[in-house]
Amino acid sequence: MKESKKKMKEVPKYKHDCERCVFLGRYTNTSKGRKGESDLYYCAGEPTAIERYGDEGSNYYSGLCFMNANPAIKEAIDRANKMGLISEEIYRREILPYIDTVFVKINI
Repeated sequence: MKESKKKMKEVPKYKHDCERCVFLGRYTNTSKGRKGESDLYYCAGEPTAIERYGDEGSNYYSGLCFMNANPAIKEAIDRANKMGLISEEIYRREILPYIDTVFVKINI
């Protein structure tokens, strides 16, 4: 039997209770001390990018300003941008001030 090349739709691994958040997929963290899988979200209501790494309410990192310190947040921003979830206004106000041009490339 041939294996299907069609990728199965990803679903969140951890509970997340915000109705406004858009699930962006999973992320495998390889950073020292924080290895493992997490779920990535973008919330236009805040606006913020979120890395959820457990089911407890406090098991997450969030904040657009942390994109240079947390690779998962940077990846969430990149994915949200590619999906058209980040408006130009939010980009200019909330992301542009923190961009490390070597580390992040956002296309509008």
